[in-house]
Amino acid sequence: GQNVTAAGKYGVQAFFVISGFTIIATFLRSGSYTEYINRRLFRIAPLYYAMCGLATILIASAVLPVPYWMDRYGSSPDLYNLLAHLSFLSFLDHRVANSLLGVEWSIPIEVFAYIFLPFLIPRLKTTKDYRIAFFMLLILSGLSRAGAELFDVARAEWFPLTFGPYFLLGMSC
Repeated sequence: GQNVTAAGKYGVQAFFVISGFTIIATFLRSGSYTEYINRRLFRIAPLYYAMCGLATILIASAVLPVPYWMDRYGSSPDLYNLLAHLSFLSFLDHRVANSLLGVEWSIPIEVFAYIFLPFLIPRLKTTKDYRIAFFMLLILSGLSRAGAELFDVARAEWFPLTFGPYFLLGMSC
């Protein structure tokens, strides 16, 4: 049973590949970068903000127990934690990256891709360009993960660069 449950984490990678495709498709159909980014953010931000705010209040008031990752990394349901999530920059601090909801770590990575993937379009014109970018991202992702293992930190676990190859693969489709 644990093997089947543990395999679920690969669904996130598949989601990032699909997301890379839909991000670029949405961008190409939009009239401007501003229109595109507003649509993407307004699709995800309101509910994410509401859930993070609610979780912060319920955890701080002890209605909900302290989540696993919050306990593990010694973070707390404070203003810093909430602002890190509301700004979509929680990936910059592994102590808060997955601390409120226990599944929110992928949202800032997705928003990072929303912001930066469209800027790759003019730079990736040929299949060779995509291959080079993909292998560079694979190397950077591997170095990020290796550094996390060598120095026993979880920073790579919830950092956008770690998942860049998945988004680029979807983008190339």
